[in-house]
Amino acid sequence: MRAFSIMQPIVRPSNYTWPPAGFAGEFAERLCGSPVLYGGGGRQPRHSINFVTAHDGFSLADLVSYNRKHNEANGEENRDGEEHNLSWNCGASDADDGDVAPPSVKALRHRQMRNMLAALFLAQGVPMVLMGDEYGHTKRGNNNTYCHDAPLNYFDWAAAQEDKHGLVRFTAALSAFRASRPALRLAKHPSGEQIAWHGRMPNEPDWSEQSRLVAFTLTDGQPGSQLLYVAFNTSHVAVTLQLPPPGQGRSWRLVMDTAMQPPFDMPSDDLSPEVRQAAAAQHVNLRVCTYTMMDRATVVMETEAEATGF
Repeated sequence: MRAFSIMQPIVRPSNYTWPPAGFAGEFAERLCGSPVLYGGGGRQPRHSINFVTAHDGFSLADLVSYNRKHNEANGEENRDGEEHNLSWNCGASDADDGDVAPPSVKALRHRQMRNMLAALFLAQGVPMVLMGDEYGHTKRGNNNTYCHDAPLNYFDWAAAQEDKHGLVRFTAALSAFRASRPALRLAKHPSGEQIAWHGRMPNEPDWSEQSRLVAFTLTDGQPGSQLLYVAFNTSHVAVTLQLPPPGQGRSWRLVMDTAMQPPFDMPSDDLSPEVRQAAAAQHVNLRVCTYTMMDRATVVMETEAEATGF
């Protein structure tokens, strides 16, 4: 996830404790609204415009479907467009680019799209979503489509309405969750009283260069506020998390797990009782504050009043 600014002085706020540099630390900094970039001169998280994809470059679907650009249709022998795309087709080689990939690869692509959208909406700052990414629009690997007045650039209303892979539903639920949780829209960069970093164990984050796990708890700091727990596992192996205590008379409730198939990835209140009951079955291990997190997944939990008589 990238943050945009027309002015980028490197200023570290005096009241901000920051993890060491590295993959995990850089990602954590973006999740906090890029305080290193925006912490000086009275600027706040709202000054950070966060995005994964923009009108130039790959769409979100293509970012996870192509290792290389495919701009042959532009008539410049594939010489135009950006070479450094930071993309991965989720397969074994370039042979898995695009629609030729096997079903297991395509399933991972859908999960990765949900992971990237989750990172965008769970970060402090202003999320910017490229039109069409909410339903998985593809430009067939073309990262420089300015010259096409064609379906390559058109919004596909039929695909959005069909929502074949549940991405529109997921994006809408994610947006609504962000809008209803003040902790995800802080007026100032999170302080030590509002955010705590974790690893496989509570309060033991791993900021090493090899770390592929970033987890934190977050609150808006108001009395009685819900506590959010967010974890990103970018590794290819699963991890078992020991969650921090939810507080007296409280328990953890699973909100999102992108490793689950839709609509279990983020069950909403408008789903059928059968679906909500199946999702609730995931609460069993939360009662002992442990959760097995699959590879390349995002998990969100929040505290709620503990049920009695169950």
